[in-house]
Amino acid sequence: MEIDLYVLTLERSNEIASEFINTWLANFSELASEYEFPQYSSKPNFIFSSAVELIEQLVANPNEPHAIYWKNPNFWNNPKAEILKTGMLFFTEDGAMIAGLTLVLTETLEIARYLQELGKTIWGNFGYTTFEEPPPITVKEFIRNVNVASSPKLFEGSLIT
Repeated sequence: MEIDLYVLTLERSNEIASEFINTWLANFSELASEYEFPQYSSKPNFIFSSAVELIEQLVANPNEPHAIYWKNPNFWNNPKAEILKTGMLFFTEDGAMIAGLTLVLTETLEIARYLQELGKTIWGNFGYTTFEEPPPITVKEFIRNVNVASSPKLFEGSLIT
């Protein structure tokens, strides 16, 4: 079963984005070959060739929302041996970031462990699990999702199972 984990960090920074990428996505491939800024613009101000370049621009423009996706190439080669399928980084319209992972797991305690570790990686105190649904683009909506989400979830830094 595939499940998405999302954790919110209020700090939009190159350091936290790099920590997420280096910890969770070391051998992953970016899903896009180029990134427009602003996202979905018919006349973008910039077009970047890497996620790192885009992240620098998004840190400098904290109210600009964007989504970046990575895939685990090993997952498609041997899906039974891999747990992590995709990684995601979302930039909210109110200056925060949301790190996400798609896992192939069914054991609730294992899912909770991944959620907790993701929270530690990005210094996040709020997180939840869902199925094939992107996170909201504001902090307020994200915390609302955490409040109504089933367990496991992170609430004010505590893991609820």
